[in-house]
Amino acid sequence: MRKMNYNGVLILFGTNGKAPGAPLDGSDIDYIVERNITIAGSVDAAQVHYYQALEYIRKWRYVYGKAFASMITGVYSPEETDIFSRKPAEEIKSVIKW
Repeated sequence: MRKMNYNGVLILFGTNGKAPGAPLDGSDIDYIVERNITIAGSVDAAQVHYYQALEYIRKWRYVYGKAFASMITGVYSPEETDIFSRKPAEEIKSVIKW
């Protein structure tokens, strides 16, 4: 972490749930905040989890009908990169259609 520069972004992903503990003190917090460093975690799931998620969505859509579609307030192509830097007014959920 101490190698991160100002306005850096650190993405932690793909752990097995067994990462060892590490000490963190006030000077570490100061380092992160004063340099405006962003730290985020992302978990990639197994294929079976994506299928389970799709099944939950299918069931939810069956039960709630059009409520599901009404929550998607914008559909964008991958080329419309400005969606990553602005939040559309009244947005609930934006989708990138590949």
